Amino acid sequence: VLSGPDTAAVAARGGRPFTVRGPRGDGRWRVIAVPRRTGGLLSEAATEPATDAGSVVVATSMKQVDGTVGRMWQNYLTAGFALLVVLAVVGWFAVRSGLRPLSRVERTAAEIAGGDLSRRVPELAGPKTELGRLAGALNGMLGQLETAFAARAESEARMSRFVADASHELRTPLAGIKGLTDLHRMGALADRDAVDATMARIARESERLTR
Repeated sequence: VLSGPDTAAVAARGGRPFTVRGPRGDGRWRVIAVPRRTGGLLSEAATEPATDAGSVVVATSMKQVDGTVGRMWQNYLTAGFALLVVLAVVGWFAVRSGLRPLSRVERTAAEIAGGDLSRRVPELAGPKTELGRLAGALNGMLGQLETAFAARAESEARMSRFVADASHELRTPLAGIKGLTDLHRMGALADRDAVDATMARIARESERLTR
């Protein structure tokens, strides 16, 4: 049972519906109340003025409506949570798929750092994409590095051959000069002619060293 509003409150509502709490805490009720009058409204010929005879109140429980709204909110929350889980899983796979080419680039870079300059970054995307342009730039740089290292290796090989040839060319005259000076120091050159001949040979070997 709802506690009915007084006549003034009903008149103030103007026939508009409103919501109240049940007197026993049994949920919400939707109510519409209109004043009930007698007299002038019964007949066009009535000459007596209408008098206030109370109010007519009609109410219905909103328990079913509230239950339906509650179930809808529960369904919305469950569907929203499920959608978030699905989006998270899809996003994780999308990120993994997007990073997989970069992982291949990383492995290739590690092999190149290990000394294999013939390796190249695989063409994982079109030349107009960021990844494609990155792969092209890295491969161009690797080609230049390989050429530079090959040129350096060739230069080192030429230097090694030059040092070996120069060592041989220097060692032979120096050995001859050292042998002749040892003979002179040991007194093996007894006369002037032998000394002159030895000095002439030393001069020739010195000229060879100069050339």
